Amino acid sequence: MLLVTGGRGALGTEIRCLFEGSYVAPSSSEMDITDYNSVLTTFHRAKPSLVLHLAAATNVGWCEDPSNHHKVMEVNYEGTRNIKEVSDIVGVDKVIYISTDYVYEKDRGEHREEDYPKPFCYYGFSKLAGESVIDPSDLIIRTSFKPRSFFEKQGSFFRDSYTSSLFTEDLAKIIVDLINYSGLKDISGVLNIGSYRRSYYDIAKKVNPQCGVISKEAVKLPYTYPKDVSMNISKWRKVSKSLYN
Repeated sequence: MLLVTGGRGALGTEIRCLFEGSYVAPSSSEMDITDYNSVLTTFHRAKPSLVLHLAAATNVGWCEDPSNHHKVMEVNYEGTRNIKEVSDIVGVDKVIYISTDYVYEKDRGEHREEDYPKPFCYYGFSKLAGESVIDPSDLIIRTSFKPRSFFEKQGSFFRDSYTSSLFTEDLAKIIVDLINYSGLKDISGVLNIGSYRRSYYDIAKKVNPQCGVISKEAVKLPYTYPKDVSMNISKWRKVSKSLYN
């Protein structure tokens, strides 16, 4: 049995649409990850063998507001700790924790899983804190994603901000394929999953050739925006060869 936290979000919704096995995806009102007893009750009822932990505070602008820092850490760290502790109690075989490329340095790019984390924003820091409670035998996926519609609707995109971001729909399929993979038990630790290095403008123009281009230096944002958080995905390429062959 698969248990999905955050299953009502954009990525979780896509995963639920694709996944054909048995699963439970409690809403936030049915299971509050920041409430240990709520998590314990839900897990005892569901008896999951695999947990996909998607639930998180992810709005970067909101996370950067100091007045929200306590809540951000409560969700991204304490909530993850509750999920992991309860998973151990009920005998879950593996937890898959969805983390972020924002745990890496903001300007260098081509980050490897072994690189020393250097989060440049509170959101990245809180997700890295969540990583700290995940066991080496579990799986941490560092990734980035946006729906295809984001690039269809927006007007102009940064030509000088590089990423390995995937479309939400594509990442959902990868995660479902991993869940169904017979060799999942042997995949553990940190795994970067993404595309090759490209700018947000490069992504957008494939979807909408008429999109505009802009420099991030020309826009004043209320938080630090990275120059290059692209990831080295050589480890993922090796995994995907086994997964899809």
